[in-house]
Formats: sequence, C-alpha cells, structure tokens
Amino acid sequence: MIPILQFDPATLTLWYDTQLLASSRAGREVGLALHHAIDGREDWLKCLVREQRDPWVRTRCATVASAVWHEKRHFLDFLLTNYGAMRVRQFFQCYINTRTFLGKVAENGPVLLPLDRNLSSGRCRAMGVSFTDPDLKRIAEGIRDFKSAMLDDRRPLVSRGLPFEVGGEAMLEGIAYHVQIGKAHRVFGADVSAAIQRDNLEQETVAEKYKWVYTLFVQKGLMKFDYIEGEGDTPQLNIHDGPLIPVLYAALAGRYYKQKQTRTVYASSALPPERLISLIAYFDEHKIDLTELSTLQAWEAANAACKQMFGRSVIEEIDADYEKEAERIAYYRETGIDEFVTSAYEDFHGLRGRLIQVLKDDPAAVLDQAHWSDRLVNKTRPFVVAAAPAGVIGVPPDGFERLSGVAEKDVDFDKAPDFRWWWTVIRTEGDAEHDEKVYRLGRRDMWSQIISDFAPIAKLMIDGNRMRSMVGPELVSTKTRIERQTGVKLIMDSLSRYPEENLDIAEWYFLTGNTRFRCQVTHEVVHAPHGKIIGPWEFRRRPAFLEALFHALSGSMQERMRQAYWRDWSPWLVSDEVYALFKLAKLTHEDIG
Repeated sequence: MIPILQFDPATLTLWYDTQLLASSRAGREVGLALHHAIDGREDWLKCLVREQRDPWVRTRCATVASAVWHEKRHFLDFLLTNYGAMRVRQFFQCYINTRTFLGKVAENGPVLLPLDRNLSSGRCRAMGVSFTDPDLKRIAEGIRDFKSAMLDDRRPLVSRGLPFEVGGEAMLEGIAYHVQIGKAHRVFGADVSAAIQRDNLEQETVAEKYKWVYTLFVQKGLMKFDYIEGEGDTPQLNIHDGPLIPVLYAALAGRYYKQKQTRTVYASSALPPERLISLIAYFDEHKIDLTELSTLQAWEAANAACKQMFGRSVIEEIDADYEKEAERIAYYRETGIDEFVTSAYEDFHGLRGRLIQVLKDDPAAVLDQAHWSDRLVNKTRPFVVAAAPAGVIGVPPDGFERLSGVAEKDVDFDKAPDFRWWWTVIRTEGDAEHDEKVYRLGRRDMWSQIISDFAPIAKLMIDGNRMRSMVGPELVSTKTRIERQTGVKLIMDSLSRYPEENLDIAEWYFLTGNTRFRCQVTHEVVHAPHGKIIGPWEFRRRPAFLEALFHALSGSMQERMRQAYWRDWSPWLVSDEVYALFKLAKLTHEDIG
C-alpha cells in the first residue's frame, strides 16, 4: 500500500504524508483526526467523527486515528522490548561508526552500497572495487550478521498446513493491531471499530500480517474467543485476550548481546519465534490453561515459564538486556567515539528505563490493551515528522522546522519562490527530559540531526536505496554529499539500486476516496478504474521518457518542468495512454546520484 503514516525505527519518529492526506476528498477532516489522535484529544476526536454525515469520511477519520494509535504502540514496543531495542541498536551501530565510515571510505576508494556486499570478493571484482580497510570490513560484517539474524527471525512457522511468519516484527505488528482495534472500540464503539477493520483494500494481507496471532493462539490453546450480541444484527467477536501481549512480550525478551543462550531439545532462549514455540510447548506439556487467565495472571505464568526454561524471568531478561545496553553506552562514552551519537543513545536508554519501570510497577498499563488504551497511549509521544514528497514551495508552516529541503543560493525568493522548498519538517515541541506527564525522547534538536544527517547514511550502509523511506531524495542527496566530501564513488549494488514500487492506482482511489484525477502529463481527466500510478524511483529509471517530456515543452515551461521534476518525489498519476508510452522507454542501468 501507499504509506500515509508509518513509524520509523531508525529515528523513533512518526511520519505522515501531508500531501497524500490533503489529496483526500475529506483532507481537512482526516488531517484533523490524525492530529487529534497524535495529541491525545479524544473528546475532540469523538466529536469530529460523530459530526461526519458521510459514512466514508466518518470511517476514514476513525481509521487514520486508529493508525496513529498503532504506530504509537510501535514506539512503545521498540523502546521497551529486547527485540525492539536490538532493532534500534542496529541503526545506532551505524550512527556511531558514521565518522569512521566517511574517513575510511576516503582512504579505501570506491565501495559498494549496501556495505556488506563488499564482503563478496566476486562481487567486488565484478564492480571493480577493492575492499581492504579492516575498519570498513568490521562495520560491514556487523551489518551482514544483523541481516542474517533477521532472516532467521522471519523464517515462517507451518501450523496445520498454513505458514505463519512469527518473528519479532510479526509479533510487534500483531500487538499494535490488537491494541489499535481495542482502542478504536473503546473510543468509537463497536460499529465504527468494525468499519475500521473493513476499511482496507487488502483484507488477505491484513490477516497474514496482523491477525495471524489470533489464529495461532487459538489453535495452540493459549487463548479463546466467543460471540456476543452486537449493536447491529451481526454478533460481535469477543476475544479473551488476557494471555496475548504477556506471552508475546515473553517471546520478545531474547538475548542479543552474545549472552549465553539456553538451548534444549524443546526450548531456545534466543530469537522471538524460538521463544514463542518454546512457551507453547511448555504450557502444553505442563497442562497450563491460559485461556481463563487475566492479563496479570498470564504475565505471572509467562515469567514463571521463562524462569523454568531459560533461567531468567521475562523481567530479568529485560533487566539483563538493559544492563548490557548501559555497558555499551558507557564504552562509547569512555572511548569518545562520537559524543553526539552517544548522547542520543543515552536519551533513548533513559526513556527505555522509565518505561521498564512502568512495566514493573504497573504491568497492566503496558500488557492489557484496555489499560494501555485508557492510561498510556496518550502519554506516548514520539516526535512527529510531516513529509511532503512533491516538495512544498516556501518555508515550513508555524509549529514546524525544516529537516530536508532546498534553498538555492543568491536567489531572490520573492521573485523566484519555487527555488526554495521543503520535503520534511518536524513539529517544534518542547524538550521533555524532565516532563513526567509524557513518554518522549528528551531533545528534539538532537533527534532532528539524527533524522536529517545520520539516518540516511545508515540506511544507505544497511540496504542502499531499498531501505524503507517516506520520501527518497534524502538518500540520493546524502550519497552525493558523501561522494563530494570524500572524493570517492559510492557504487550502488544492482540489487539495492531501487526500492520495490508495486503501486496500484486502485490504492490511490481507495486512500483518497476520489473517483477521478487529472493526468499530470496531459491534464486530461481520468475516471476510475482507469489510470496508472508511477512511483518516483520508477520515473528515474526511464530518463528517455523524461527527456521526451521535456522536449515536448518549450522555453520557460521546459525549465519549470525540470525544476518540478527535481523537486517532486511523489507518485505521478497518469492516463493509461501515457503509461503505455512510459513503459516503452528503455530502462537505464546507470546508478542514481
């Protein structure tokens, strides 16, 4: 799907596409719903949804608000669980090595991106690269080892002939979806909550990505459900969810600092799917029926099972992981590797410590979806980034400051306003280091630099242009900046030259609620279901089409089109006829940048 809203693990920020929201046939209302949910203004949000007479607008406002709750839960779980903290550490390992990477690349000469591709001597020979620096090899090996662990984590489990992806990421998605729907039910009621669940173009994908946990837990006897009389004619599914999050949190409490693992024929303390399978086997063997247990009772049972199998309860595993994290930060501080990055990591570590204490003192606030909905979600405040892939001419609006954009030198912007624009901006919220009312990272200025400078470099190091990104130009401009700074060519490996862009115009019609659009090349009106959507990276793979487009214009229009193309990283909406011509243009094999 085309992303409207997403959580970025690299920066622990909540991103939304302001231009896609604005293109909706109810852009103002949907945008208000998003911001009310971000700010925790539930009375305003309920009033907004109640006021909508159009069922589509009412449902979409509620859907977007619930998506905010989903992404806020990711923020909490990436901070609080061992698995989530390990995923964040992947990026901090790149951040802490950024200055080393830049210095060593200048000495080594051309290298491949992603960095771990340089470990293949055959690939290096084919690309004319000599990868000899030991520090670069060390960084590359760390990236390779992390990717290998993630592949193991995502290995599907087959149960009753059906494959389930039960790794850590799948667990985080299952938790976030569960609390999202529970929160929607508590705020909007059963009918709107049911409408939110239907408000999806890809129901099969939802079942695989989010609902697998219900199927697996019911199959394995960890949870039960029944039906109760609903507000309409259809009975409502009633899930007895007490064991759900406690068991998943036990599975996510792995050992990721090369600690000694506990492994037996039936149990493993390492990756989340191994721990989950171990827990399922333990409860079955010991005839422990979780289905009637409350959240707190299930949490006690999960801690006891882990203590028995692995030698540590869930809380002890989290404490051990937190201690190892503190030791790593202390090492960074003592060696003076990068004071700025170390300070950001300390900020993360401090907030994680606060949340661990919440889990110890009030576990229901984290593990029970109703308690989380009522007591914690609105205190959970990730920094918010507004993305404008097409570029917004001018300066950011009040309440935001620029993260990425362009302002040409020696230009009178009053006469030439389109020579200055922004792609991403961050909300200018006050620092929260000593604010006990919210759970948020302390310093916005520090994390703004992580977002704008360090994260794009890390993403290039880890997966080139394929790494998930809300916009795209930050990757290209960062690569160009590194090449200018080091004087060395960064060669994008062919497998990571472009992200996957399988965009369907049906998604745009669905997300915006529109039934027609104006072709961005010919300006003719296209009616659903016709038309095509071309992703920004796909556009840049066919320069012959762009040149033909430019040459069809003349004078100032041609220059304005080139300027617009440079600025615009949004998907283009075109007629079927234009798309047919686009597909005839040859693909380029040259690297972007």
